Amino acid sequence: MRIRTFSLFRRYTISAFIISLLLFALVVMSLRVKQRTGVDFFDALLMELCSPFQRASTFLIKSVRGVFEGYIFLVHLQKENVMLKQKISELEKENHQTKEMAF
Repeated sequence: MRIRTFSLFRRYTISAFIISLLLFALVVMSLRVKQRTGVDFFDALLMELCSPFQRASTFLIKSVRGVFEGYIFLVHLQKENVMLKQKISELEKENHQTKEMAF
């Protein structure tokens, strides 16, 4: 029986490496926050290296959120549309009945 625990890391080595680097940078920056009086070269370098990934992840998250919010909005509109069509049907019946009573 083959051990499959590392197969996930073999398949996604680049992604796992990037995520581990970002986590390492986050830990290092958070440990240095208490000592910081200004922006050091190391911190500026870490921020420059992490910023493209942060922008890409922010864009991705906002896009996914926008898609889901749009979908939920459309589902709500569809329910409202069905309800309004029923209301129109009821009002047309009522209008037809009042026209028949007028004659």
